[in-house]
Amino acid sequence: MYPDYKNSIVNLMGTLSRTMKTKPLYEPLAGLDADYLAEKETIIMLNIDAMGFELVQELGKGTILGDNVKFEMTSIFPTTTATATVAYQTGMAALNHGLTGWFVNLKEVGTSSTILLYAPRFSRLDYQQQNIDVSRILNCGNIYENWSRDCYGVTNKSIIETPVTQYLSGKSVLYGHKDLKGFARNILKAAHKKSANGKYIYGYWSFLDHLEHKTGPDSSETAAHFQEICATIEYLQQKLHKKNYVMLISTDHGMIKVTPEREMSVDKFPELPPMLNLPFSGEPRVPYCYVKPEYKDRFEQYVQNEMSEYCELFSRQEVIDKGWYGLGEENPRFRDRIGDYILLMKENYVLKDQVFGEKGVTFKGYHGGMSSAEMRIPLIIIE
Repeated sequence: MYPDYKNSIVNLMGTLSRTMKTKPLYEPLAGLDADYLAEKETIIMLNIDAMGFELVQELGKGTILGDNVKFEMTSIFPTTTATATVAYQTGMAALNHGLTGWFVNLKEVGTSSTILLYAPRFSRLDYQQQNIDVSRILNCGNIYENWSRDCYGVTNKSIIETPVTQYLSGKSVLYGHKDLKGFARNILKAAHKKSANGKYIYGYWSFLDHLEHKTGPDSSETAAHFQEICATIEYLQQKLHKKNYVMLISTDHGMIKVTPEREMSVDKFPELPPMLNLPFSGEPRVPYCYVKPEYKDRFEQYVQNEMSEYCELFSRQEVIDKGWYGLGEENPRFRDRIGDYILLMKENYVLKDQVFGEKGVTFKGYHGGMSSAEMRIPLIIIE
């Protein structure tokens, strides 16, 4: 299933940009009235990480979330936090903002990096501590710069001071939380602030994503936490009922279940690593391959002959031409960050490598690819 850049996160943000009387990069989401939103004193945009459309369909019957789904949209590509959550804070797709996956090869520092941690894959020592300011690596800005409303961000306390969070939050006043009670408390704190310009509150909740990775999207733990999120939204609705507000709730991506035999190491394909200049970047569901020029033909033949059961092979130019990564102006650093070739994993396969100093992880849930479970997302509206 392909991203639909007329009906996706960036189009939702296009509507919000129109609401704020600024020019959207992508056309606004059809059916969501920007002028109606502009009448609201407080606009709350909640991003519940990994709360895909199919998860809400499965778990949300008779709940405040399931009963208030107004739109079905798509995520952007790749369907991952490092790309799609950034869309909420920039109004851009990966082609435009240049953050192309959880792992990004940063030519500027010469290494594969965990971009949201702003650190190399082999270390948690971030580049800011090495006097490399985040504005030298990120060049996309943020969506709040020209918004006239007072802006607030509610996010995990553990990431609130990280360079990427600070950069993407712009002028927003940030509040950190450790649990759902704190998440709700901080949203209400922002909502009750006095403002002559109106308020926009962006709230990010990540623990559902953590649980789905660890236990799977179909686990009892995931189902129980979904109900806790529903209870939190009901609490917010109760506390805000006298306010002139609207609450938009969506996500960055969905999730698929991956069984152990489909969580593959690159060791399964021993002839592959010698043909590569660099470790994989991107996602285990969408590995980006930087291929030694002299091995180009051999690499293509090897993937087609030995790996076609597990993945499809595309060149960098092919995926750009297909428009998977977005439309419009291309970030000048984008092509450096998607490899020479892209492996799009089939069904629920993943392909992983590991660098020295990096702790390997095993998950029961993954995202990043183009399955409907990963790509379809809801837009829930409560007021």
